[in-house]
Amino acid sequence: LFMIKVPGSIIKRDRLIDELKERNIGSGVHFIPLHMHSFYKDRFRKDDFPVANKIFSEILSIPLFPSMSDEDVYYVIENLNKLTGG
Repeated sequence: LFMIKVPGSIIKRDRLIDELKERNIGSGVHFIPLHMHSFYKDRFRKDDFPVANKIFSEILSIPLFPSMSDEDVYYVIENLNKLTGG
């Protein structure tokens, strides 16, 4: 997995995922804080982990795989730059 962190002040993570999807770029959220998993939801309050919550709201995985062409890599980078103002 190749994770990136995009501050919510630039673009909200879920909106970025939607925008990437519209451009045929798969992305996803693969790391969920422990306190958000079903076993722990009743044991902890969400507000007990503000740093984990903030980071979770700003991270996503972008495509990375051995057969990915250079053109695909540049396409992902180009679109991420356009969407994030990079």
